[in-house]
Parts: sequence; structure tokens; C-alpha cells
Amino acid sequence: MNPNKVVSFLNPRRFPLHSETALQDAMFEELKKGGFRPQREVRLSKSDVIDLVVGDVGIECKVKKNWSKNEILKQLERYCAHRRIRSIILATNIPMALPLWIQNKPAHFLNLARTWL
Repeated sequence: MNPNKVVSFLNPRRFPLHSETALQDAMFEELKKGGFRPQREVRLSKSDVIDLVVGDVGIECKVKKNWSKNEILKQLERYCAHRRIRSIILATNIPMALPLWIQNKPAHFLNLARTWL
């Protein structure tokens, strides 16, 4: 799956930002409506469960809480270490810089706050 296609599809849409569960639910439904085949809460290992997967593209949803940017990046690094994930999208309203590559896999930032401005 082309991660740019997923980002381009999700980018103009508004998603609820009051909870991560609401965000995940809404994103899952939008992806299904768009003809994608998303999977929810995909177990990558005993300790790693990513929010959404579309093909081999992992999507991690974060709503501003007490997450540090460093914690988020470490989580994405763990997910990218798995073979099943070939690229990753961080969908969040948390302003932060994201490297272009994580564990030698393309990383994409989906700014969810932008559509609410």
C-alpha cells in the first residue's frame, strides 16, 4: 500500500480529537468508506499493538494528553522494527517534528489539528 495515498485521503478530513478511541473509530470508518481495508488494534508482538494497519502501512493515533514527543517516537520505532510494517503514519494533533525515516521505513506526519483551524 502506498502511504502517500492513505495520507492524501485522510488529510482533508476532520476527526474527533476528544479521545484516541473516538479518533481511531472515526478514522477506521472513513478508511472503510474510502475503499481501504483497515484493521484495528493490530498485534505486532506480545507488547506492541498498533492502532490501525492498512496493507503494510501502520497508523498510530495520538490525541494530546500527557504523551511526550520522545515517548511517541520510541513507540513508532518499536512498531517500525516489525516486518509487517513497511511505513508508518503518525496521526495526531500534537505539534512535533517527525523524521522522514524510522528504522529505515518511511514515516509520515498527519496533522489533525490543521483541519480544525
